[in-house]
Amino acid sequence: GDCFGKEALFHEAVRTMTVSASRHGGQLWAVPKNVFHHIAVQAHMRAMHDIKKMMRRIPLFRENNLTSEDIESLAELVEIHKLTRGYVLCEKGYDLDFFLLVRKGTVELSRTLSTSTTTATDATISDGIEEKEEEETMSLKHGQCVGLGCLLPPNNDVDSGVTLDAGYERLTSIAISSNSATCILLSKSDFTRVVGACSKLKN
Repeated sequence: GDCFGKEALFHEAVRTMTVSASRHGGQLWAVPKNVFHHIAVQAHMRAMHDIKKMMRRIPLFRENNLTSEDIESLAELVEIHKLTRGYVLCEKGYDLDFFLLVRKGTVELSRTLSTSTTTATDATISDGIEEKEEEETMSLKHGQCVGLGCLLPPNNDVDSGVTLDAGYERLTSIAISSNSATCILLSKSDFTRVVGACSKLKN
């Protein structure tokens, strides 16, 4: 299972060592550089086609003024991450500063809700208010997203189609709940570079 030559596939590097067969010989599996590049380009094109298709289905993008050129430019700027179970993308209490779109797997959103209940000894006398915390979770799967709110100007709440209410994105933890998940991430700065200062989007 060992290998060598990875650098040669990506860079025009001069080989720095001599490779020779051992006394007992062996079998090798080789990939020519031009074949590897062809496979990599085809895989990238398939990924971009899938990403653009999913982005066009997002209501905020579809119903506003984003052009096909905008979507193409955004697709070229996204980061594709394959993450393992339990990986945390955002902790509770932190503002979400990126847009996340699920390509494969399941991403779990969770937040802690504080609820107040009044305790009383009889129907007329109140003993006080008791604070309780409840954990609320929801799952995102293929084509679902979170983080649209960070792309918009302040005080412009938006419904991404999966959040439970305005402000959910600011209070939630985001983590991988399936064995692995492929997530598409887009930063607010990259989005603004393409679309402008959110001028094309309206709620």
